Order: sequence, then structure tokens, then C-alpha cells
Amino acid sequence: MPTILTKNFNEEVPTDFLNEVIRRTTGRKGYDYVYIVPTRRRVREIQRELTQNYVFGVLPVYTLELFATALFSQFNFAKKIISPPIQGMIVRKILSDIQPKYFFNRGTSVPVPPGTLKKVVDQISYLKENGITPEDYNAFIKTAGESEQAKLKDFQRIYAEYQNRLGEKFIDASGIIETVNKFIRNGSSEFDRWVNSPLVFFAEGFYSFKKPELQLIGNISRSHKVSFAVKLDCIPENEELFKTMYETVKELKSIGFEEKNQIGEDDQRSPKLSVLLGKKLFNKPRGEIKKINLSENFLQVRVPNIYCEPEYVAQRIKDILAENPSQQLSRICVASYLPQNYSQLFREVFNAYGIPANITDRYTLDTSELINSIISFIDLRVRDFERESLFRATSSDYITFSKSFEPRKARNILLRAAALCKFERGLSYFFKTIESKIAILNKTLEDADVDRKRSIQKDIDTLQSAAKLLTEINEKLQILSDDLTPAELRNGIMRLVKELHIYESITNIDTANVPVDIIEKDSRALSKFFKVLDEIVELGFNDERMGLSTWLDNLRAALSATRYNIRQRHGYGVYVTALDEIRGLNFDYLFIVGLTEGEFPSRYEPEIFLPVQKQIDNKEIKPYMQRHLFYQAITASKNVVLIYPDQKAQVQLPRSSFLDALEAIAEIPLDDYKSESESKSINLYNTQQAVSLYPALKDDVTLSEKLNPFLPLNIQRCFISERARIHNDKESVFNGRISSKDSLDSLKTLLQERVYSASQIETLAQCAFRFFTERILLVEPQPKIDSIFTPLEKGGALHKTLYKFYNEMKTRSNLENITNENEVLKMCGMEVLSDFAIEHKLFEVERDTIIGTDYAKGTLDLFLQNVQRNLSEEGFTPEMFEFTFGMPTAQKGPGYPNSIEIGNVKVQGRIDRIDKHAQKGYVIFDYKLSSSTPNFKAVVLRKTSPQLLIYLLALHTLLKGKENASDLYGIAYITLNRNALLNEKNPIKFILRNEKGGIVYSQSIAGSGRTTSYESLPKTIDELLNQVTDFVSSIVQNAIEGKFNLTELDYQEVCIYCPYKEACRISVVRTSAESIESEGQDLN
Repeated sequence: MPTILTKNFNEEVPTDFLNEVIRRTTGRKGYDYVYIVPTRRRVREIQRELTQNYVFGVLPVYTLELFATALFSQFNFAKKIISPPIQGMIVRKILSDIQPKYFFNRGTSVPVPPGTLKKVVDQISYLKENGITPEDYNAFIKTAGESEQAKLKDFQRIYAEYQNRLGEKFIDASGIIETVNKFIRNGSSEFDRWVNSPLVFFAEGFYSFKKPELQLIGNISRSHKVSFAVKLDCIPENEELFKTMYETVKELKSIGFEEKNQIGEDDQRSPKLSVLLGKKLFNKPRGEIKKINLSENFLQVRVPNIYCEPEYVAQRIKDILAENPSQQLSRICVASYLPQNYSQLFREVFNAYGIPANITDRYTLDTSELINSIISFIDLRVRDFERESLFRATSSDYITFSKSFEPRKARNILLRAAALCKFERGLSYFFKTIESKIAILNKTLEDADVDRKRSIQKDIDTLQSAAKLLTEINEKLQILSDDLTPAELRNGIMRLVKELHIYESITNIDTANVPVDIIEKDSRALSKFFKVLDEIVELGFNDERMGLSTWLDNLRAALSATRYNIRQRHGYGVYVTALDEIRGLNFDYLFIVGLTEGEFPSRYEPEIFLPVQKQIDNKEIKPYMQRHLFYQAITASKNVVLIYPDQKAQVQLPRSSFLDALEAIAEIPLDDYKSESESKSINLYNTQQAVSLYPALKDDVTLSEKLNPFLPLNIQRCFISERARIHNDKESVFNGRISSKDSLDSLKTLLQERVYSASQIETLAQCAFRFFTERILLVEPQPKIDSIFTPLEKGGALHKTLYKFYNEMKTRSNLENITNENEVLKMCGMEVLSDFAIEHKLFEVERDTIIGTDYAKGTLDLFLQNVQRNLSEEGFTPEMFEFTFGMPTAQKGPGYPNSIEIGNVKVQGRIDRIDKHAQKGYVIFDYKLSSSTPNFKAVVLRKTSPQLLIYLLALHTLLKGKENASDLYGIAYITLNRNALLNEKNPIKFILRNEKGGIVYSQSIAGSGRTTSYESLPKTIDELLNQVTDFVSSIVQNAIEGKFNLTELDYQEVCIYCPYKEACRISVVRTSAESIESEGQDLN
């Protein structure tokens, strides 16, 4: 039974305020009323309802805040209303000026974090909304504990200074009600003249009033021309639910309101649900409880996790529409206490299910990708093209910063250039390093082989394009100078937005793949941003010139306080909003999600700038307000579904105590929802489910012809591809098999006469799909930027140094006695490292680890001591270095110009070094920077690292007619890893040796033979070479035939460092195949 309180109300008090408002409006007696409701959304709904069949002007329906603002405008106060963004800027300036110790205890150079700034602004607004002045706040401080004093005093200084800076010129939204209150109190005759005729005020939907709001009601109702009626949804017998309402009744009575005796619903024979629940919900039981039967219209649902909540709601809505096609979607509502946790989930799920939705979420400008891209681009000038800032500024699809390159290609060019130049910060430095790097690349271009020359030329082109891009970006940034007035800032940013083609980027979004509300969201964000800039100019800030960096700090403070939302489309789609926004509204179906303890009821978040005692008072009152919100929601709709998840991020969630309280007084059925993957029955609600579930079904499952008009044209192809992928069908086109005749003809032309490098053969051996991606599609992986040496660069530097050193020793005819030539080796190393032209302290550290210092041996010293000395002692003499075959323009030194044929496959390569033993023959060595090297199983048995085998076969081919094949002694790895050189007894790892005509598999340079149980291992060099020939021919033939399946080798061995692993489905296939198959057996 509602409670009605009135003041100066001489006529009969209506029990239904809305009907009375409709009667007065349609009666065309003029607007002799003002209708006050709690939310702006309710204002819009009533305005729309009242004007649906009639033509009216602006109807007198307000919230208390809107009504106070209307009076403020009517009385022509000489104050400008500032928005929350300007509040943020003012507070930031105050903090910067007075630097209170609580906020700057780490020193003045540390700025206040945006979150803290927002908290200060919100707290000031909270105090003003509740009528707490700086003087009142001083009283709080006196009662606070000693540990709180410093914090509260600092905040009081900020609050007082904020009020002082507003002065007589400005006013914020929170101060409007207080200003209107003072005006009415001090000049009631003026207010009476504004009323000019009897006026009836109706207010309903509230559960409490803040102090200024209560004062406004009291001041308005003091006029003898005003009659005021307030209806509170309050039942006297239940303090546990209506405690805040009881306090509100007392407060209204204290300002002259009287409680009217009404005929309530409890006097009727069939009481309303609101009355039944109002008497019992949360109330302390008295005797035996007779439960209310709510099984017809209420349902509680338990879902596995938070992500299943929107999935369940979407499926249930489709069921509702299937049962009743005439059901209006706008009469269905999904509400939550914390909508920010759910809005994006519902947006994605409803889009997947094809359900139109009216998601009324509020955003702040600092979360807008569009606005952040503008700020980030401007920030480039302030940060002098800092690397992270550059990539952040150019990563947005909203910005077109080049006429020469489309945005994504331009970003890729800058990324690759930064990786090549090891760029960190400074536009002039970037230009300088680009010029230097191009000079170095041109120098190395002369002696490069064909493949390498192509790669180097591509790097040069990239760097030249990057220089052009940087020039274009810098020209655009010149629009904004370093010192700007407010008008110059606004005009500069607006011109920059035009130059970056942002308007076109917003309107040219592909609406077929992107929801339309994204366009509206971006448009509203940009419009709101421009309004902030306009307000900065209008308020003037004394036309003060400030640095661009300061302006950006101010704008960031403003953006975090600027809220905007997508326009509500009346009558369109399911309504998804906050519980607080549906007060006074009713629906056919209401889904309440997130009913877990800690979310609703929510945890109390302390207001850190209030004394502890005040926080305790607020903490005690908050549960009662949330209880009433829950009560209002479940009693305002015909059908209510209450949903709670079991888990979130694998953490068990307790269900809401509100559900426990409701279940204690009512019988409500419980439904345990299972996702489609767990369910034994199949019910398809969208094509995504159909595609994902189809592989689990029998092969003979077909779609009904009746469904075809409602499904995408490619649905059957989606089914086939998904089945092939999940079941890893190796013959399927969806698993790397190319079957098109034209494609196969192209592959044959491309691959049959191709000259393969040893590394290409190794890639093909490990993963055909990677070879296809890297070598045929020519997809380039994302380059990694390292400010110092990358392992690849370090390995290349060591290779060049050793090549240079051995060539120098060969020139001096001193290859037999080189173990003591440390200084020559170090000199070679310094010359090679100087070409990198890296200016970085960490590069100096890397250089010292290679060259060595007076205190520690470097990698080169250790190499001579632990590698070359061992080889010399065992009788091995360096013979050839960087030996090339199949490279007509190879580097100077030994080599063979023509490619070598392995079977019918032409191969080329570069062997790091070949040593010769007077009695045993030739040994091929391959340098490795890693401490771990492949063993004989990987090289010979599985052939996942066949590079050394290819070199062995190439050398064997070259020796024919010159030397006996028995002169091939072995193949081995030499590790150049400093830790391995320091700690291992022998960093030379043999794979195999040819001993007395038979192969011995032993890592030791002088070790004895090993007996192995692997029968497939070849016993002689000839047998091994035949195996290699067959293997290379086979994998190349598979590629020519279009067989590019994913690797079947161990993930850790092949995929862990693959740059393309995110592009293939290796992990999905391996983890899903078995589970999908078992699912299919259950379903069938």
C-alpha cells in the first residue's frame, strides 16, 4: 500500500498520479501541474506516452535536478554552468597549484593519476549533491581520528579552493539546486510571481531525497499557490525493506507534509503482488510463513558462468518469440545492477543471435578509441615521436596520416623501420638512424647473394618509405604550436581532425560487419569532444597561453569526467540497461542478471575522503536502498527471470542473498541451464552454434529445406569446413590441401624449377603450412623491436667475425697456429660490431660480452680457448669458411657457383665452415648461438633439422671426381653461446662420424662409437645420403602436389617459437578433435 503525503492539498488526492497527469494534460486546461519522477529516462517515457495521440509543447515533467535547472534558467542567474569535463580541468589545476601533501608525497614530479583525479571530482560532486559545504566538511574533520586528519584537511583545501574558483561567475550542476534554494528562500515573492496561478506538484518513484532536494521541496511547497503531493512506495509493517522510506516520511513531515489515509490494495479481496511482497520480503518472520506461489510468473535460473547469462537470455527471448510472434521486443528488458559488466557481452551475444537490442550504456570519453587516437596523435609532438607513442598514434583505423600509403601498410612500414633502426625516441634521431642504416645496407648489398640482395633492397625501400611517412606526420603536427590559447587549441584540433580524415573514417565503416550503433557511438563521442573544446573557449580561461603538454593534461582530466551515451531508440529491440534506470517502468518480461553476492547486493566501496564514521553511516543505509531497488524491479513486470552464475574466472560465486530472501517467502521454480556443449539435446538458435555443433553430428545429418530461406547461403560450406578442421582431415582443402587445377599448375611452375636453400628445406621438413605461408604467400611476421642485439643479429655478428678472422689468418698463412691470435680476433669483432651503429648502454654491455674486458673473457676468447684449441689438438685444420654453393653472386671466398641437385631438387646454401683432418677427412661445422643443439634423432632419425645432412650431400656431390666419398668424416654443431663456452667441457657436438666405413653416432669429438636400437638409422654414408635424397625429393614433391598440412611433430620442438603460430589452427585442432568426437558419440 503506497503512502501519500501532501502539503496545501485541499482537493481530493488521487491515488494514481500518472492517470491524474494524463487527465489534466488531455483536458486542455493548461499546464496546472508539475510531475516529478526519479530518472530522466522516466521523463522521456512519460513525455512520449503523453504526446503519442496529441500535439503538445514541452510538458512539465521533470526530475528534481531538471526542474531546478529550469528554474535556474528562468531566473536568469548571471552564472555560467560548467560541465564535468571543466570540473576535472579545474581540479587538476588546483592540485597542480597547491600540491597537497597527501597527493604529492612522492614529489612534485609525479602527476596525480587519472583515477585519483576522478575520485576527487566525484567526491566534490557527492558533497555538493548532499548539501555538505566546505564549512560542514570542517566539522567532519574535527570528529575524525588522528590518522585521517592529514588526508581530510588536504581534501578540504581542495574543496574550498574549488568553490573559491567557481566564485560568482561559474556554477556546476551539483550547485544549481542549492543556488535555487537560496533564491527562493530569500525572494519568495519572485517565485510566487513565476507560479502566477495555482500549481499542483506530483512526485513519485523515489525512495529517498538528498538534503538539497528535500529543501527544494520544502521551499516550493511554502508558496500558498502550490499544492504538493508525494507518493512513496512504502508499507508500514516492513522496516527491513522500507527503512529509507520511513526516514523520508519523517523528513517530509518535518517540513509540513501530512500523511493521508488512503484505501490501499490490502483492503481489496485480491491484494496486488507488490503489497504481498512488500509485507513479507526481507521482513522478520512472525510464526509460520505461508509462501506465495510465484511459479507462474517467476523463474530463477542458475548458469555455469557469467558468459552463459547473455547466452541463456538470448535463447529464452527466441523461445518467447517463437511461442508468441506478436510479442514486442521493446516490452522485454534485461537489467543488471552493474551494467558495465554486461553491456559488451550482451552486445556481442545479441548480435550473434540476430536479436535487435537497445543497449543504453554510458561511456566516458577517455574510453573512446576514436578520441584516444586523436589525443595520442597530438601527443606525438609532445613526446618527440617516442616509439610507443608513435605506434599508439598510428595504430588506429580512424586516422589516415598518409596520402602515399593506406593506414595499415603505413603502420607496418613504421614498425619494420623502427625494428631495423632500433628506434626509441626523437624524430631527428629517427631520420639520422634511417640514413645511417640505408648506408650500411647499401654497403652490404654489393656482396649479397640473390635472396639476401632481395631482402636487403626491401629493407632499404622500407626505410625510405618510413622517412617519407615521418615527414607527412610531422607536417600535420605543425598545425598545433607549442603554446596555444583556448581558441587556437580548439581550431587546431578541429583542423587536425579534418586533415586526418576522421569524418570519412567514421562514415565509411562497413555496416555489413560492424553494428550501426558503433557509428553512432563514434559520432557522439566526437561531438561531445568538440563541445568540451567549445566550452573551454567559451569559459575563456582568461585566454591564457599554455604549453601543448599542459593542454593535453587538462584534456585528459576533462575526458575522464565526460560521459556520453548512444541515443535510446524507442520501440526498437530488447531494452538492456541498469536496474536503477527502470524505476517507474514496467515490462512484459524482465530478466535480471548478475544476482550474486557482491554484485547485487554490491560490496560497499568506501568514500576515502569522508571520515570513517560517515562511511559507516553510508554503509549501513546502502543495503536498504538496494533492497528497495530489487523490490521495485520484481514487482513492476508481468514475468520475471532471476539469473545468477555459478562461477567467474573459475572462482565460485555465492548467489545473491536477495534470492534467498525471496525464496524464503515464495515458491519459485529453479532451472539449471547448461550450455549447448553440455546439453544432451540440440537446439540451434544461431548459425554459429550450428557450425560449431555440426562436426559432432552424424554424417547423414542434413538441414531442413524449410530452414534454407533463413540461413546464410554459405552455411553448408561452413559445416563442411568446420568438420574438416575439427577432425583434422588431411585430405581436406581446409587442412592445407590445394586441389584447384589452376592453383596446382601455378605451384608446379613456381616450385618445380625453384632453387631451394637448406633453410627452406628445413622449414618444409618441419611444417609444410609454415613453408606455404612464409615462402609462397610471402606473409611477413610482425617484427619485434629490440633496442639492443637480437639473437639473430648477435649470431650474424659472430658469423661475420669468425669469417673475417679465418680469412685474415689464411691470408697470413697461419691457419695451423691460430689459437693464440686473440687480438686479431677481437679486432675483427670490433670492426663488425661498429657497422651496427647502435647507441645504447646495453649494446655496450653486449659488445663487452663478445669482445671481453680486462676483468672477464668474452665469447671470442672462449671460442679460441674451448673450440679452436680442441679442434687443433684433435688434428682438424680450418679449410673453408662460409662455403657457398648454388649462389652465383656469393660472397668472396671458396664456393661453387651452380646449384646442387638432390634427386630432382636444386638446392643452394652456405656452410659455416669445413675443417679437414689429414687422416680422417672433411668435417662440416654449423655455428649455433643456442646452448642446446639438435641431436642425431632430430637430424637423422626424424629429419626435423636436415640442414647438416643437405650440406653433407652437397659436399659429397662436389667431391665426386676429386676426392673419395670416404673423405667425408662427419657433421657437427659448434655452440657460440657464452654460458655454454664457459661451463661445458666440449661445446662441439658431433651428430655422426664416418669411422672405418660405418657411421658412429656420438657427440664427443673423440668419443667411441654408439650402438643404437634404431633400425632405421643408416649404417653407412652412402645409405645416409640415399635417405637424404629420398627425403628431400619426397617433401618437395608433396609441396608441388599442394600438400601443406600442419605439422605432426612435437609442438614444443616446432611451434613454440614459430612467428605464424597465431595464424594456424594447430592448437585448436589438437585440443578439440578428441573432445568433439566424444561429444558426438554422446549426442548420437
